[in-house]
Parts: sequence; C-alpha cells; structure tokens
Amino acid sequence: MALLSVLLTCFVHMLQLDVSDNALTEVPELPPGLQSLVAHGNRITKFPSHVLSDKLAELDLSNNSITALSDTDIRSSDSESKVEAVAGLTSLNLDGNGLSALPTAWTALAQIKVLSLRHNSLHPQHLPQSLFEDTALESLRLEGNSQGTWTQTALQALPGFAAFEARRLRRAQKALHGGVEVDRTLCGITAT
Repeated sequence: MALLSVLLTCFVHMLQLDVSDNALTEVPELPPGLQSLVAHGNRITKFPSHVLSDKLAELDLSNNSITALSDTDIRSSDSESKVEAVAGLTSLNLDGNGLSALPTAWTALAQIKVLSLRHNSLHPQHLPQSLFEDTALESLRLEGNSQGTWTQTALQALPGFAAFEARRLRRAQKALHGGVEVDRTLCGITAT
C-alpha cells in the first residue's frame, strides 16, 4: 500500500481516480488535486478521512464494509480548519456498507448536495437534524435500509427535515421552464 501511495501522489495533475474492485482494505494517499475518487467494491472497513480535502468533490465508497461513520470521520485530520478542509465534497456514496450509525454534526460537510445511503442498516432516527439543516443537501437516497419504518411521514417528522424539503422544492421550482406543471410528489416533494 505504501508504494501505491507514493506512486499516486506523483500524479499531481490527476483529477479522477477509480480503484474499484481491487480488494483494497484502505484507501492510499491520493494526489493533492484529486476531484473524484471511486473506490466501490473493495474491503474498506474505516472511512478514509485522510482523503478529504477542499479539492475532492465526489467520493464513492459504495459496497465496502464501513459499518459506522463518526463525527471525527468526516473531518480532515491534517488541517487547522477542519471545516474548510472538506468544504469541496458535494457528493458522497456509501451504499451497501452495512452502516448503522451516522455523525451527529454535518457542518464539516456543509457543501454536500448528494448523499446516498442505500442498502445499509440505518433507522430513520439515525438521520441527525444537522444533516438537513447544516448542509446544502438536495438529494438523499435511503432505499433498502433494513431498520425501522421508512415512510415519507416518518421522514417528515424528523427534526430539520422541513429545511431539506424546502431546499428541494426551491431546486424543483428553478428547474421548471416555460410554465410546465410538474407533479412534485413524483420527486418526493410534498410542500407547496
């Protein structure tokens, strides 16, 4: 793994990297300007907080073995201003990991717009208020979680969910062109 880390950091102009399906147990050190990392289908058991930076916008860690995500995991460990260090991350895919816990504070990932948590072991109560209120979240994928009752009513009852729904409604309204009427319930938006 050390040799791979050394080799990858030599590619200073690399913007995208796909290391999927390589039986990796950890994510190596990455080139400093990397914007997109796809590492699905490996054997990673711990969230690689060392890869978070202001440059990394997309991170796909789906189908690994990450069972918990803590507040310290979503902060870069090598920066004085940890919030600024991860400000670039806008898309995070953690599908199919067996996640049963999420961080309570999401301010470090304030720019996150797309979060996919499908096919894990999450319960609706695992979704913290900070996820909905302290981020730019517009798309949240939760299908296939095995714990609790995942209904729209249950989600709407969560603290902070109204802020998320309002953001999605504003985005849907901006996307409307030429007076086209859209059934917003097809998008999971019920607010009027």
